[in-house]
Amino acid sequence: MDSNSRDLTNIDDKLQELEELAEVINSLQKNPNHNPDELELLAEVLKTRAHELESFLLKAKQEVDNRLAAQSTAFYFHVKELADGGDAEARKAYEDLRPLYENYLRSCIELN
Repeated sequence: MDSNSRDLTNIDDKLQELEELAEVINSLQKNPNHNPDELELLAEVLKTRAHELESFLLKAKQEVDNRLAAQSTAFYFHVKELADGGDAEARKAYEDLRPLYENYLRSCIELN
């Protein structure tokens, strides 16, 4: 993993946190007899943890998207190189991939 990649190794920890959040919510549903101060504090904690999890998941998605884009681009150019070298099967694959790659580039330009 290069230094620019986000570390996704702690995703299991984040999933565990999500399960713990669900357990807290379930326990609240089973026993709604809490005083308003407790509920307010718990609501703030839950909001904070949910926001942290959302942020982590968005960053993880972006990292996965980036990795997929890099691998797809590398594959595209490898197939293109083989096609340019006269490989008939690679030529067919390249012709199939080219419009998809061009659409991908257009969507990247539109996003920026």
